[in-house]
Amino acid sequence: MPAAPSLRIPDAWLTARSCLRTLAGARAGVISCGIVVKRGTGWDFRPHRSDHYSVVWCLRGHGRFHDHQGRVHHLAPGDLFHRHTDREHGNELDPQGQWVEAYIGFGAPMGIALAAMTMIDPEQPVARPGLDLDLLRRLLAEREALAEAADQDLPRMVARLLGLHQELLVRAHHHAVATPHDAGLDRACRRLADEPRVSLHALARENKLSYERFRKLFRARLGVSPHDYRIRRRIDRARAMLHERERSIQAIATALGYANPFQFSTQFKRLVGLSPAAYRRG
Repeated sequence: MPAAPSLRIPDAWLTARSCLRTLAGARAGVISCGIVVKRGTGWDFRPHRSDHYSVVWCLRGHGRFHDHQGRVHHLAPGDLFHRHTDREHGNELDPQGQWVEAYIGFGAPMGIALAAMTMIDPEQPVARPGLDLDLLRRLLAEREALAEAADQDLPRMVARLLGLHQELLVRAHHHAVATPHDAGLDRACRRLADEPRVSLHALARENKLSYERFRKLFRARLGVSPHDYRIRRRIDRARAMLHERERSIQAIATALGYANPFQFSTQFKRLVGLSPAAYRRG
């Protein structure tokens, strides 16, 4: 559920302070986070491409985000937007009230990597996770930890800030697509991972849905169809099983529900870029 409108962040938490660190020897290895307080109106960031990636979380105030497709998104407390390095974008601040934002930032290569792994979607630059005092408290703690970290501990700080970044996005995702069928869809994911031969139509019936409705809800929640999800999980399992040298490729194909080793090899090579035998040798 979205945060209650009455939720108020303590004023003491909204003190402007940012921290930026650069990993030794990494020209683009920048990590940063903090709170920024902005006054005034009009353009805060005129449309252009940022030189680093960041996620910005509105804590107070209102504004508008202009994305690379020319869409305008209204911003309020609890909303977030992404500053991508390969998409022009900008944002404005409204005259009433003071704008306060929290942010987590990384060098441009990290933003590109997150998009490549579909952990962020440049085509959906605005989300609405709502306000969450626990997440904000942790962000403030990580800001202090980043400021005090020894240089050799900075790679660990990257991992910690990435974890917090993903928690914020997961919260936004759940708010955006929550349905009464979520628990059933999660069970279907586990079945598709554990039982390669399970019928997709049987999973739809178990959820008391037509197959087309099941497929539509599944895609909305996972971003892929049930069929493609099963293929992805099969190939994930195949990669792990290929490290078990005593298993033959034919035995792996049978265990994963393929009709024959040729069908398995063809699909594996299409998705991985190597045949199972070549992947095993590597």
